[in-house]
Amino acid sequence: MSPFIPVAVVNSGGSTSQTRRVRVVLDTPDVNGNAYPALTTNNGFANVRRVLTAFTKDVDGYWEGSVLVPLDYNSSANIVCSYVANATSGVYRNQIKSAVVAVGVSEDTAYTAETAVDTSVPASANLRFDVSTSLTTTPVAGSTLNVVVGHIGSHGNDTLAVDCLLWECSFDYLSV
Repeated sequence: MSPFIPVAVVNSGGSTSQTRRVRVVLDTPDVNGNAYPALTTNNGFANVRRVLTAFTKDVDGYWEGSVLVPLDYNSSANIVCSYVANATSGVYRNQIKSAVVAVGVSEDTAYTAETAVDTSVPASANLRFDVSTSLTTTPVAGSTLNVVVGHIGSHGNDTLAVDCLLWECSFDYLSV
């Protein structure tokens, strides 16, 4: 089974490249408990029973993880987060940080923080909404990309009145 999901095919100058997507594994919540594993049935779901990464409302919280940058990586790195909230209004503020770690380089590298993004939730509860963030960090094929997905709930722009679930997080890129 292929480790990536082709998202689109892009033709440029006679060559064909594809936009591809691989899942980012977020396995570590912050130490203050503002990011936590949540059960969907405790967050407004009647049919879907999953444990997902979640963020507590009104406070800052972070999940951290990584993805191995595929060997066919060429350019256009984005982190795409799919969120769900049991709300019909409000603005959710998130921020992505990343660091590239090549073989022989310390895993304890400094992160590059991208600009925080404010997104209005859909007008119906529990509808997925995606937030795509272009990376200023330049991934290198075969390296590890450490990723932090953050919720900036203390910011005045964040008005979501409920906890938010992160359904999935992916690394999207153009292949060679």
